[in-house]
Amino acid sequence: MPGFKDIKPVVFSSIYPIASDDYEDLSVALEKYKLNDAALTYQKDASVALGQGFRCGFLGLLHLEIVQERLEREYHLSIILSVPSVRYRFTLKDESIVYVDNPAHYPDRTSIVKTEEPYIRATMILPDRYLGGVMKLCTDRRGVNSRMNYLGPKRVELIYELPLGEVIYDFYDRFKSLTQGYGSFDYDLLDYRESELVLLDLLVNGDKVDALSQILHPRSCPVPGASGLREIKRGDPPAGVPGGHPGGHRRGDHRPDYHFPLPEGCDRQVLRRRHHPQEKAFGETKRGEETDEDDRFGDHPPERVSGGPEK
Repeated sequence: MPGFKDIKPVVFSSIYPIASDDYEDLSVALEKYKLNDAALTYQKDASVALGQGFRCGFLGLLHLEIVQERLEREYHLSIILSVPSVRYRFTLKDESIVYVDNPAHYPDRTSIVKTEEPYIRATMILPDRYLGGVMKLCTDRRGVNSRMNYLGPKRVELIYELPLGEVIYDFYDRFKSLTQGYGSFDYDLLDYRESELVLLDLLVNGDKVDALSQILHPRSCPVPGASGLREIKRGDPPAGVPGGHPGGHRRGDHRPDYHFPLPEGCDRQVLRRRHHPQEKAFGETKRGEETDEDDRFGDHPPERVSGGPEK
């Protein structure tokens, strides 16, 4: 028909059956569901970790949740969805332009000249008493070009331009929480803008899980992972933990090191010998021999130890 345009999805996620035997059922369910929802797009996809599935396009997060709920309720499927993503635009050295909505198709970093991400114009209406928290939320999500209009004595309209990739995760939940449910949120797609983007591969036990990979701005990498071949953030041991193991355990050593504060006059070596009488390194007693209960406090009985009653 003249003037007709196909609906373009803006949020993408892969759907996999929890049981691999349900793949055909999922395929039939999506085919039937498509008859009632022309906005849904899908194509075959595969993951090393999750097996065969479908890469789906949605109009937004609400559309994604509706599709997931209907597939589970109406078609009795048990499914799992990958991390939502948006469509990014890459300009390569050969001057070609590539659109990527699946992190598995991220181009070779050495061939990328420019990376761009979609921006939206977010319009929020809220009571003015929540204005400070919402403005900070938008700033933390790389919001720019803010405008504000008062619609009444205590009601304000706040407009921000935000990267769509910063909105599709938990922005709406945070916004509703900050405004205690009194705020409304709407957005329109604007354009693509140049931005620094990286591929974040999540590592599970040192192995990359492709279904958990994401394309993100470097400021949005809060979890241990690797960008390409370079690890961008590690789970380093907390300060003050010997050997980098919780509870003071060193690798290959299951003896507590007793680095917690002790009452005044309490001998640390005596305490070690009390709990490990079988090891001569900590004392001369052997396994099965009884040790005087008061030895753990050295030469001071419990009633004379400062710091409180006996524990």
